[in-house]
Amino acid sequence: MPTTPKPALTPSTPSTSTVPFPPPQTFDILPQIYDLVTRLPHASLVTQTTTSTSTPHPSTTDPLDPKDLPQAAVPIKLKIQKAKAAVSTLPDVERSIEEQEDEIQELQKRIGRLRSVLGELGRRASEGKREGDVKGEAGLMEGME
Repeated sequence: MPTTPKPALTPSTPSTSTVPFPPPQTFDILPQIYDLVTRLPHASLVTQTTTSTSTPHPSTTDPLDPKDLPQAAVPIKLKIQKAKAAVSTLPDVERSIEEQEDEIQELQKRIGRLRSVLGELGRRASEGKREGDVKGEAGLMEGME
């Protein structure tokens, strides 16, 4: 089976128009779910019996008939849809873990090369080499590529 060559990975460069991370409230749906469930008749009985030693979460609305549950859950469903949409707009969400790990390895290699170049520059500076050494600078530049 022939393998298709992978495209060369280029490190992501920060763009000037970065998408800000959505606020935490975008993903905070548990309190709404809890409030909805506690409005169900059976759930409120369970809450009262199981949390007799702790303070139960106060329900600020009337009990909910189970047949009305789908309609009452609509705001939560909408919030989940908005959270999904917010996540899908984030950069690199479509990239696989393998692609991200490959990029991390490439970046770590690049960091290693840059550190060795900096170490060489530091060694040369401490030896008192003059800055205009064209031959040495060309060799260092090759190591960065």
